[in-house]
Amino acid sequence: MSKANKIKRWTLRGRILQFLCATALIIALALSAAGVRFVTQAADREIDALLHEELDEVKAAFSLVTPTPEAFAEAFSEVAEELHKSHPGASFAWRLWPPDGCQRPREFGKLEELKPEAPACEPLDQSFKTGDGHRWRSTELANGYTVGLILDEEPHFALVREFGIVVLVFMLVGLAGIFIVGLSLTNRVSSLLSKVAQEVRGISGPAEEVQLSKTKLPDEIREVVDALEGLLQRTREEANASRLLIAGVAHELRSPLQNLIGEAEVALLSERTPQDYQALLTSQLDELRELGDAIQNLVALCSTRQEAGGALERFCLQDELEFRLTREKQRAEREGLDLTLEFRGDTCLQGDREAILTGLRNLVSNAIDWTPRGGKIDLVCAGQGEDVLMTICDTGPGIPKKLIPHIFEPFVRGEAASGRRIGYGLGLALAHSAATAQGGTIEVVDVEGLGASFRIVLPRVPRPAARPAARLAALN
Repeated sequence: MSKANKIKRWTLRGRILQFLCATALIIALALSAAGVRFVTQAADREIDALLHEELDEVKAAFSLVTPTPEAFAEAFSEVAEELHKSHPGASFAWRLWPPDGCQRPREFGKLEELKPEAPACEPLDQSFKTGDGHRWRSTELANGYTVGLILDEEPHFALVREFGIVVLVFMLVGLAGIFIVGLSLTNRVSSLLSKVAQEVRGISGPAEEVQLSKTKLPDEIREVVDALEGLLQRTREEANASRLLIAGVAHELRSPLQNLIGEAEVALLSERTPQDYQALLTSQLDELRELGDAIQNLVALCSTRQEAGGALERFCLQDELEFRLTREKQRAEREGLDLTLEFRGDTCLQGDREAILTGLRNLVSNAIDWTPRGGKIDLVCAGQGEDVLMTICDTGPGIPKKLIPHIFEPFVRGEAASGRRIGYGLGLALAHSAATAQGGTIEVVDVEGLGASFRIVLPRVPRPAARPAARLAALN
């Protein structure tokens, strides 16, 4: 079984219901336990208070008048009877010891409460449980008699049990109510999420305009919908960009291929001199080289979009550019252009060597494309602090202001002079991708008296989140 199949599925509805019921149960149990404990303690205090009260009344009854020993038992029986009538719900009995303690104690009240194991007269003035559901307390009267009172706890704690049953019933009813409310709430949330999922599944393709319904959605789900809309919108934009890229490639490669085919067909219509064939092949070779460069740029551009960056290497821009720009120097010389390279300070850095050099070569090649014969192209590279700064300037027609916001997008090109074909619109996009991948910047600058001018800032060590400050003074 794969790891994906082992993932335990769960539902938001089930988790919310479990959480609500568990929380409600814990709270109900805690409150019920506290309530039962409070009522039990109250019943316990009530029993002790009743024992105190009855014994205090007996003391008061015999504190002023002390009957003779012969009449005391009869008088005590009358008092016990009166006390019993005043508490009809209580079940208690009395035990009376004479002062000498030698005689057998007299018993009054509900004698069935006085079991054989009923306590003796001592200890005095202390309440304690007998272990069989009774409470006992004894005290000494003013005339030397000792009286003990035993009370049945059952009627009092029966109320505690009734209270516990009532609490249990209310707890069950409350849990049922919470479950019903939670079920209704989770069903509502689930239906809203299911509605969003259904709308997303109904999207036919990335090209479709995405507009999810937000009617009656809570803010939390609305945020999810907004984030999903943003993701779908970015997906649609990426799909449109991919279609544009494919269409641009097809359009840009079709024309030169048709030209090559047409020239070859014309050349085969009749016999020609070797010089004619050589001129044709030379022309086609230049065209094929441009096609090769375009394909290489396209591959590099797709790679920079799919990968965070290539292998990091430490290299010197001066050494690499002097070697890599050999072909551009030869081309500039053939077209009557003055291409100069100037290096200042330490130009070593660590980064994606091929991406950076390909981007810089395209900037120089782009300057050669747009600079008329007799013009000048300057590349200045200076190391300063943690950055390497470069400017590439030419004396061409410059960049129209309306194109500047889009100049680093693929297949964006200016209008070439009549009869002149200018690149495929990939070079500046490659240069921009290489600079930003290093954590640097590339921008168009306005330099008086020059055509197009680009300024590049490359950190010596990749800083994806950084925006190095532009320091044009370092290049002057």
